[in-house]
Amino acid sequence: LGPVDPALLNNLGLSLALSGDTDGAIAILEKLVRGPDATARQRQNLALAYGLAARDEDAARLARADLGDDLAANNVAIYGQLRALRATGAGTAPILDAIVAEGTVKE
Repeated sequence: LGPVDPALLNNLGLSLALSGDTDGAIAILEKLVRGPDATARQRQNLALAYGLAARDEDAARLARADLGDDLAANNVAIYGQLRALRATGAGTAPILDAIVAEGTVKE
């Protein structure tokens, strides 16, 4: 894997989002999503980063691209719950559990 490997950058962006560095995550993931080979996983990781940053309109727009209106609305609601959970100081473990349980993105 090289320093510009898309899978590596996608994972880094997701890790940053889950650790609370949503600005860093968004910066990395936006570059990936703008590329010609952007994947649903990259778009949905960016949607998650937007959602965790309280950018719900951006999150919904990206979520709808792959998931449709109903699932996009559901994800945006979950992002709000995750922000509330994070505000309690619960850390990232409950966030990871919620994302894994959701499992809506398939490639």
